[in-house]
Amino acid sequence: MDNLADDRSLYSVRLRVVAVGIAAILVVFAGRLWMLQLTNWTDYAGKAIANRTQVVWDDAPRGNICDRNGEVLAENRAVWNVNIVPADFPNDAEEVEEIIAQLASILGPEKHASTADIREQIEKICTWPTPEPRPLATIGENVSLRVVQAIEARAYNMPGVVIQKAIERHYPHGALAAHVIGYVGAIADKYERVKDLYCPQPVQAANGLLGIPELSSQRIYTANSLLGQEGVEAQYEYLTKPGGNVVPVLQGRRGYHLYEVNASMAPVREVESRPADAGATLYLTIDTKLQRVAEKALAEAIAGSGRAGAAVMIDVESGEVLVLASAPNVDPNRWVKGFSPDEWQRVVNDPRTPLHNKAIAGEYPPGSVFKLISATAAFQTTGLTLNRTFPCDGSITVGRHHQRFECWQRSGHGAVDFYKGVAESCDVYFYQLVLTMSLSSDNLARYARLFSLGAATGIDIPGEEEGLVPDEEWKQTIERDSWLTGDTV
Repeated sequence: MDNLADDRSLYSVRLRVVAVGIAAILVVFAGRLWMLQLTNWTDYAGKAIANRTQVVWDDAPRGNICDRNGEVLAENRAVWNVNIVPADFPNDAEEVEEIIAQLASILGPEKHASTADIREQIEKICTWPTPEPRPLATIGENVSLRVVQAIEARAYNMPGVVIQKAIERHYPHGALAAHVIGYVGAIADKYERVKDLYCPQPVQAANGLLGIPELSSQRIYTANSLLGQEGVEAQYEYLTKPGGNVVPVLQGRRGYHLYEVNASMAPVREVESRPADAGATLYLTIDTKLQRVAEKALAEAIAGSGRAGAAVMIDVESGEVLVLASAPNVDPNRWVKGFSPDEWQRVVNDPRTPLHNKAIAGEYPPGSVFKLISATAAFQTTGLTLNRTFPCDGSITVGRHHQRFECWQRSGHGAVDFYKGVAESCDVYFYQLVLTMSLSSDNLARYARLFSLGAATGIDIPGEEEGLVPDEEWKQTIERDSWLTGDTV
């Protein structure tokens, strides 16, 4: 009887252990279901939705650039491209070859493309049945109306081949104000720098599709985007506001088409779409008419000399830049079409550096403009008066090495006071400020900086250089030499 009671007690213990184990397992399952169904449902729902949908993006039209009067300096122009839609392209080898042969007959004369070239591109494109139209490389870019008509006429016999309108940047005035406007180009290696930039107000899909990462936080750029490379095209590509928010300016916001796809990723239906938002129109202070006159005069001034030059006109009341010209320059449309190897070599090997914006990045001696700074420094730091005169016989000799400095008027100006010195731009008068009035190099440098020499103006075009105001410390550091009186003169 005792053995039987012990067996029953042991059985009861084992039963309770099993019951506790089953209860624990049920608790774990219940907790996991709670997490899946209630706590993390949006994440998993989003992943499930993403697995059965695909997003096809539409590029946004870039904003126009205009002068102060609304004259368009940069715009978008429609072009026609031949694209392939892998999801609609047939799988039958014989049908594929027939389409390739038709494309070769249509595109061959214009694009010099063979059946082998077209076959190679189609094989690359159709590795995955995406509903997104894919470009037929350069073979199908910017085709003529003849090609468009021929393909549209045979559309029934060429499934998966579509004509799609694309947008190309165009500069209607050619090279006018080229260094101001800049140009756009392929994003290329700059993609890494901008790939994580998002629109400030994320696009949200309707129909409960908020969990799709591509739509809930929209990237501004893709690896195929165009990007402003120079000038205001680059400066106003986008703006970064306090707090780090990025606002597209010339670059607009892409649109999209959201497709439901089957297990093979072929589209079943379009769920929804959103049109692209064009970039903002940008108005410059430049006056196109004045710019054209200045560039013509500048071209005539340097014609045949092998020299380069720059011209700037500023409204002294407002500080607005009305003209900013640099010669020689390059038509920005060439960046859109692309340079041939020979053309590119001519540009980069030109000793006049046509890609260099000499109006903001060139560093030059200020010339006689500096005399106003010298005079200001002398009136403020020495006993100079308006009536004090100095003799000018055409030159002056300085130091123990008898260094000679000449006036532009080799015969001299005679007795020169301040008004005559400025009116006739007498060099010797201003040399005398150093030799006779003891105007020091430190004071000259200090007043030059007070007039903002050696500092950037802050003009909103990339590439501005600050320039240099030399002084004793600079010469000692850079040239490892002492400053001499002749340096101040």
